[in-house]
Amino acid sequence: MDLTLVSNGSESRYTKVAIGKQRLRTLVILLTLVYMSSLFHALLPILKEESPSIFAISYAALGAISLLIGEIGRRWNRINLLIICLVGSSIAQVLSVLIAVRNNSILQVIQKRNDRGIDEKMGLFAAAAGVIGLVLQILIIVTITSLVGNMSPPKRAS
Repeated sequence: MDLTLVSNGSESRYTKVAIGKQRLRTLVILLTLVYMSSLFHALLPILKEESPSIFAISYAALGAISLLIGEIGRRWNRINLLIICLVGSSIAQVLSVLIAVRNNSILQVIQKRNDRGIDEKMGLFAAAAGVIGLVLQILIIVTITSLVGNMSPPKRAS
């Protein structure tokens, strides 16, 4: 697909926006998968007839809603919606880190590496999803920041 335009000389900006939107779409899909796997992990205690973590469920829900808003902003070229996505998904990732620290999930997985029961494997899965989500969130921040800069009208010289 050729994204270059023959116009007034600003084709590189349009090309950067198109590439950024494509990259953001991929990142949103991947981070949505991380949020859905985290939601699945948060709902697992229901199978044991225990109460699920409200914070973990709210983290996944906030992240998924933020990404949905970001996808709408990406499709409609709405900078405000992209910024809402950026803030909401960043808050969700901070919640994820706080939940992991509060539960000491990463430390427990490392300390109990010899005894690999189902709970430890799920803890390892949750820790891996958290790290992957954090890396994806950093990439989303960079991509949205670049997109917003390229989507904004160029500043005129005074």
